[in-house]
Amino acid sequence: MNEEKQKFITIYSDDILNAYAYSAENGYDQDKDWKELTYQLKLSFYTRFPELVRKPKPTGEK
Repeated sequence: MNEEKQKFITIYSDDILNAYAYSAENGYDQDKDWKELTYQLKLSFYTRFPELVRKPKPTGEK
């Protein structure tokens, strides 16, 4: 039987709220800082979980 290993991450709303509160209290008070933080988070997700973040190609494309 062919079983695929699946990776997943569970993020709860409390996790996001805690991250937001921490960031707001520790130097992310300007829009530029939030954009940099968002970029770094996206980059981190893309490098650690590329198969979960990238959309699969439609059938027939290579």
